[in-house]
Order: sequence, then structure tokens, then C-alpha cells
Amino acid sequence: MLNIPAVTTLMGKGAIPENHALCLGMLGMHGRKSANYAIMNADLIIVFGCRFSDRITGKTSEFARDAKIIHIDIDPSEINKNINIDMSIIGDLKLVLDDILSVLKVKLKSPKETEWSKKMKKIKQICSCDTDINKIPIDPRKVIKEINNIIKDTDIITTGVGQHQMYAAHFLERNTTRTFISSGGFGTMGSGFPFAIGAKIAKPNVEVFDIDGDGSFLMNSQELATAKEESIKITPIIFNNNYLGMVRQWLEIFYDKRYSQVNLGKTTNFVKMAEAYGLEGIFVERPSEIKDALLQAIKNNETTLVNIAIEPESNILPMLPPMGELKDAFGGCMEKAGYEIFDGLI
Repeated sequence: MLNIPAVTTLMGKGAIPENHALCLGMLGMHGRKSANYAIMNADLIIVFGCRFSDRITGKTSEFARDAKIIHIDIDPSEINKNINIDMSIIGDLKLVLDDILSVLKVKLKSPKETEWSKKMKKIKQICSCDTDINKIPIDPRKVIKEINNIIKDTDIITTGVGQHQMYAAHFLERNTTRTFISSGGFGTMGSGFPFAIGAKIAKPNVEVFDIDGDGSFLMNSQELATAKEESIKITPIIFNNNYLGMVRQWLEIFYDKRYSQVNLGKTTNFVKMAEAYGLEGIFVERPSEIKDALLQAIKNNETTLVNIAIEPESNILPMLPPMGELKDAFGGCMEKAGYEIFDGLI
């Protein structure tokens, strides 16, 4: 209606269809450069129920310095807590949005294409990098691509916490509300599998997938027994890199690879673990095997664990340095492609 770009936080993923030309994806520490660019160069930001955590703002004193901010939230304690805003609306988001839309329908005759909206669409296209990467060990982005090709808009995706979570947040496309469930805030490792069990009980007629890391999944792997005993059919997809991946990434980038307590070794056999609970496990080590493994898991009548051996030292980029600004985000496909659209801006 307004023809303006939209970005989401991790917890808001799917609130806006991500295949929309003006949905720029997730912003923040591991967000898309397109989303960060829009925030840092906007003159007005309308915020719906966001708490302005450090994971999306970066250095708060530099966050959207030139923008006016309207913050809509049901909790008055969130107003001006982390970011000073210019206008607040306290209320239930659904009711507030209904009121706003009723006014806009009267005031607006037809949406207009602006130079800003044209630029945002172009930036989104630039930021949509190719993830069809065929190499061994498997690139995590390739796994997400295969998942995107198979899942339906009504399917539910949950995640654990770690690199795999950020790969999903960055590259997985969700176009329907409440179909992406992840742990923000404290970031509780091991939550993905229980989330999936709960989602399947609530929505028994849809497929439910848990995108998880080996370290995260191990924290609640005993719930395979629950899935078996209660006949709860879900599909855990393990991004197995034999590391606590996100901590390893930080140690690589910011501490010269001085790894400590992050190598999980290669002892755990997730396929045999699934079999020990009376379930099927599928091991994948080649990109060509991903699709068939996922389809077989969907076809099976009970929980099937898909264990995918991914690149051990892959990094999810872009990311911000500690206490960095959104414009300081480094890495990512646009940087490799040599695009200059962000030079001097982000």
C-alpha cells in the first residue's frame, strides 16, 4: 500500500512474505546488507513490536541517526529503553494496524513507485546471491537452497541456536506467518528439536523440520525417545561440522583461530543414535544426496533424522565486529562480487 521497504528481526521472520520485492530480509549482526542499508539510510522508520536488541542495532549511538522513529508496542517499558524514539503508540499491534490501514485506505488513492523503492528493489536483487554451490564438504548454503526447493509455505521450520540458525535466518525463505520458530534473546541451544515437537502437535497436518547444529541438537537429543514413543513425525536436519560453529567463527575471525573448547570431534554417530531410538537416520556427504534424503524423510511415516556433513570451518557472513555499526558489516556475496552500491554508505 505504501510501497516502502520492510525488514524484519530474527523473531519477525515470516511476518512479511520474503518473496515480496520490497521485503529486504533480516537486519542486524548477521542480517542482509540490503536490510542494513535501508535502515541506515531511511528518513522514517516505523517499528512494530521490536525491542531494539544489540543484535539488530549494533552500536546504538550510530543506529539510524538521521531517521525519525515511530515505535508501536504493547509494552510501554520497551519505549526508549535501548533507542530514543520520536513517537510511540502503545497498544495491541493488530488493533493499531487495523486503525492505521483504515486511515490509509481513505487518504491514499494509489501507491506510487519512488526512486527509493526502485533502489531498494535493485539492492534486494544484488543481495540475492547464488547458493547453488556444489562442493565437498557441503556448503551450508546449499543445504538451505535444497530445503527452500522442497518445503511448502505452510510447513513449519524450527532452528536450534548457532551458525545453522543464522544460515536459516539469512537464506531460508518464509512467506507465511508463524512458520519460522527460533530462539532469540538468550539464544537457548537445544531448543530447536522441542520446538519442532510442539509445533507438530499443534499442527499435525503440516511437515515440520528442525534445522539444527550437531552441538545444539546434542543438548536435547534424548527427545528422539519422545518422538518415537508418541509417534510424532518431524524431520531433524543436522548441520554437522563437528564444532560449536558460531563460537568457532568468532574465535577464527576475532582471535586469530585460537580455538578453545569448540571442537566436538567425530565420535558421535547421529544415524546410529536415531536407530538406537528405533528411528531411521540418513547420512549425507555429497550435495547430490541432499534432495533425495529430504524427500525420503518426508515420505517416511515417523521421525527421520538427516545428518549432513558440512564444511567444518564455514562462516555465516555478513557479520558485525563487536560494538560495530551496521555499516561496518563485512563479508557476504556482494563484497565478493565487487558491487559498489554500498561504498561510503554501508
